[in-house]
Amino acid sequence: MNETKCFSPYEGITVYDNVFSVPDQYNIFNHCNRAHYSIGWKDTPIHQQRYLHSRIDDNLWNKYLKYKETNNENDKTALIDMLDALSAAAPFTKIDKSKITQSVINLDTIADSHYKHYHPEQNVILYYANIKWEDGWGGDTIFYDKYGKDVVFTSPYMPNRIIHFDGSIVHTFNPPTRIADKYRFSISTFYDKTNK
Repeated sequence: MNETKCFSPYEGITVYDNVFSVPDQYNIFNHCNRAHYSIGWKDTPIHQQRYLHSRIDDNLWNKYLKYKETNNENDKTALIDMLDALSAAAPFTKIDKSKITQSVINLDTIADSHYKHYHPEQNVILYYANIKWEDGWGGDTIFYDKYGKDVVFTSPYMPNRIIHFDGSIVHTFNPPTRIADKYRFSISTFYDKTNK
């Protein structure tokens, strides 16, 4: 059994390491590899760059919650398996999943760049989904003070890590470097702050 380690490096940010079992890690990673991606996700309305993403909206989350109530095996899908793994992990176990507005699987390459941004009305659960990631491959997430000036915490991209944070914290993340694996996968789940 995994022993999840947890620490809070800054107010409003909690980090969970060693979250999933190896089979669950591969289940989630394989779903990221098989997902259908669209161009169009952007961090803020003013930024014009578009990113590759796969969206799991609140309808799919509600379908999952309904499946959990009925346990009808005819409704089981690979997506449900992935959401099952996510839902069983901290910090998902501590929130009202009916408040989830969406999850977004981000697919980043060396060609991508990101702006500082924030999500003032929501909290975020960010999962690093790659199985393997080495030093020098980039992909770190950077959090800033309330003015978006000084760095208050930088999380290296670490497989099997979840970062749960207040979406009003200004943040950005770096793409993979040219020596990294081709794709950097992350899953961002957003839920309304009324759920605190």
